[in-house]
Parts: sequence; structure tokens; C-alpha cells
Amino acid sequence: MPTPNPTTSTTTRVGLTSLSQTAVAFWTLTVGTLVMLILIATLAAVTRLPDATSGTVLAVFPPRTPTDDVFAAVDQTDARIIRATLFSNAWIVESQAPDFVGRLRGAGALAAWKPVSGVSFAVGGCGFGAIMSNDPAFDAAAQDIRRLQIPAEQSL
Repeated sequence: MPTPNPTTSTTTRVGLTSLSQTAVAFWTLTVGTLVMLILIATLAAVTRLPDATSGTVLAVFPPRTPTDDVFAAVDQTDARIIRATLFSNAWIVESQAPDFVGRLRGAGALAAWKPVSGVSFAVGGCGFGAIMSNDPAFDAAAQDIRRLQIPAEQSL
């Protein structure tokens, strides 16, 4: 009577176990990613600014839109560029004209959102400091601190 080879049966069990663990990990990551994408898309659709909005907005243009086309669209709406973002198709722009967001969309922007400090990924500088330095609240706080400081000639 042949003796069973323990190596073969162990390898088969280990192979099935690692295969099922891999499958579970794959499907968990896949479903998790899909759920996150659906949540992000829903949040983006719900929080998009209406066409009648004016002020400072994060304007998003189609992917791979040339910078010249973005500048032409911003110029067409008589807006001014506040700053670039990490993404070449997203810009912080401002105009106080009525129906600003509607005119931006007419000029080629996909949509516009209220810029959120720390989320707009400012370019220029290092990390969080660059984002904070572009925040109007940070500028106001810095001015308050400068006002409270004692001038050097008075401290002697």
C-alpha cells in the first residue's frame, strides 16, 4: 500500500488557502474602491455650485485641457486667476460678476466648487505651509500677530 505524500496534500491545502485569501483581499479592495468612487462622485455632484454663484471658486476643466485654453476661458469670463492647483485642469479663480459660474461653464469648465483651504493642493512652497499661506484666514491671523508685536526700538 503506497504511503500518502504529506508534502503534496499540504501544498494543495496551502495553495487553496492562499488563493482564497488573495481572492478575499482582491474583492475587498475592489468593492471598497468602487464604494469610495461612488461616494466621491455623489459628493461632487451634490456640492457643485449653482450657475448664479460669484466670488472665489475652484474651477475644474476637462482633463488635459491646455493651459492656454484655461486662460482664454478665464479671460472670457472677466475673472482673475488667484492660484494654480496641483492639477493642471483645476484653478482657483475669482469674479464678482453675477452668473460667474454659469459663464465659466459656458466657457468650457466642467463645474465649480467652493475652494476649501487645505484641500485645493496649492502649488509653490512645501506642503501644508504652502496651503496655509494661500488661505485668507491665515493672512488675517498673520496681520493680527504683526500688529500685536512690540517694535524693536520700544523693547530696549
